[in-house]
Amino acid sequence: NLGCYLDQSSRTLTSLSKQNWSVMTPALCAATCASYSYFGTEAGNECYCGNALTVNTPEPITDCSTNCAGDSSLKCGGNWSASATPTAWSNLGCYVDQSARTLNGASKTDNSMTPTMCQTFCGGSGFTYAGVENKVECYCGNTLTVNTPATSTDCQAACGGDPTSICGGTNWRMTLYKYTSSTPLPAYTSVGCFVDSATRVLATAAPTGTAITYTAATCGLYCASLALPYAGVEKAGAQCFCGNRIILSSTGGALTNPAECPGSWRIPIYYNSLLDSGACSSFT
Repeated sequence: NLGCYLDQSSRTLTSLSKQNWSVMTPALCAATCASYSYFGTEAGNECYCGNALTVNTPEPITDCSTNCAGDSSLKCGGNWSASATPTAWSNLGCYVDQSARTLNGASKTDNSMTPTMCQTFCGGSGFTYAGVENKVECYCGNTLTVNTPATSTDCQAACGGDPTSICGGTNWRMTLYKYTSSTPLPAYTSVGCFVDSATRVLATAAPTGTAITYTAATCGLYCASLALPYAGVEKAGAQCFCGNRIILSSTGGALTNPAECPGSWRIPIYYNSLLDSGACSSFT
């Protein structure tokens, strides 16, 4: 966290904003701003994204003491004061690509491509670089085979899945991101299909809402932001749960037939060993 910063009507972070968000938490804002270099929470229920602070004026941390709308135990800025934080993925800018590929670890093409989708795909596969290109293409790697920056005007192609975001260019140009968080990459692997119950087999619920749909990868990103090694998705992506262990009870926690997932009160659970402290990793 960079700290508490002055905001103003023209905004300190200018690229994207969400206001009056009743489920606001720092983790949710971070996920929303994943394709930008910084995110900032403000006034308890506002989220702002950007690649630079247009107003670089620190304020006392006490000015950022408003409880988050989605979790009153956390702080989400204050009145015209933003809690500014670098995102997990830093935007490195526009880079040259080539037929042999600047990032040659993994790739995918999707007409719904966004920077966040690409980061989730690359990060979930254990790669530290993610690059979007030609509106719908995503490339991953741990090294750059060609380290040649290009001018920003070469990367102006609107993403197939979000026309407000940039996905490189159409002339061998890539918008490049690097994973810079101290939190290990959310490389979750399946541990099976489990019976869930009203008491829940994973104790921490992610924010829900009509505009939020989780996949295994995006739920994993949220759980990784909380440093929790277990993640699971239910109700066709409407719910995401995290935990530091799978909770066994008289009504839930039993491993069941994989064919039952997805299904009523069935949750496919994923595990990230990098996030496991070892204290609570076993089923109890």
